[in-house]
Amino acid sequence: MDTNLEQHHAFEEGLKRFGEYVYSVKAEEWDRERFKGLLDSFLPALTTHLREEIQTLLDLDKYGGEKLKKAFGDMEKKILNGPLDAVCFTLPLCKWRDDGDSANEI
Repeated sequence: MDTNLEQHHAFEEGLKRFGEYVYSVKAEEWDRERFKGLLDSFLPALTTHLREEIQTLLDLDKYGGEKLKKAFGDMEKKILNGPLDAVCFTLPLCKWRDDGDSANEI
């Protein structure tokens, strides 16, 4: 779990700057290169973390799996019942990373 925590620190500042930009930029001031640069500043670290965290998630039983499963379920309900802006932020980012052709998405 220490590795996962270190990985979080590796991408959290870039993700924070990206979020600040996305939520504050006006449509007429949006800059493709700045947007892409902000993504590029944290996506490699985030991608590595998500890939490597899979095994940690599979091993959660040793950390009280049933309690964690309930906590994740509660969190999922909050996300699904939460503000639309959380969904609007997450889905385009996932699509951008998923199709393998970022040039067409940004």
